[in-house]
Amino acid sequence: MKNKASNYPNYLFFIYIAVWILLAISPTNRFNWFLENIIVFVFIPIIVLIHCKSRLSNASYTLIAIYLILHAIGAHYTYSETPFFSSFLGHKFERDHYDRLTHFAFGLLMYYPIRDFIRKNVKTKGVWSYYIPWAAVVSFSAIYELLEWFAALIFAPEHVITFMGMQGDSFDAQKDMLLAAAGALIALLLGYMKIKIFKK
Repeated sequence: MKNKASNYPNYLFFIYIAVWILLAISPTNRFNWFLENIIVFVFIPIIVLIHCKSRLSNASYTLIAIYLILHAIGAHYTYSETPFFSSFLGHKFERDHYDRLTHFAFGLLMYYPIRDFIRKNVKTKGVWSYYIPWAAVVSFSAIYELLEWFAALIFAPEHVITFMGMQGDSFDAQKDMLLAAAGALIALLLGYMKIKIFKK
């Protein structure tokens, strides 16, 4: 039983790779798919390195895998044309909201793995053990928006609007960061309330 638990991250990794390969087949926009996956090509080796140096909990790996699969779906369809998020049952929405979902999910799902890593390696206590992971999520969200902009300007200046998924919203980046911060705040509050409940 213990061996299954220790191998759990490996199972998740292979499941994610299988999903990623399936979604790499005939994406809506191949060049956009490549740009979206630059972050994956950087992020996955970092996760593997962290796993080798400081193993996270199985819950953390589950949350990371869910987020990466959400990102793979967005990369396959492009964040501006994901099914069910731009139209539903013949009703056309003003914009495709899948990008909003994934930014919110980034905060909600990645807060706990970041807190897990910080608690094991930085040894924070009290309110700082909750605040620092939240601040890290907000920082990573802002850094991503900047990297996304730079990548679009460098690799595809003619496709900046498509790649960044602004969909006519000049405040798209700010709203995305706000959603990530809100998702992380909800995860923070859920974690805090769980601790308080168990202490009673």
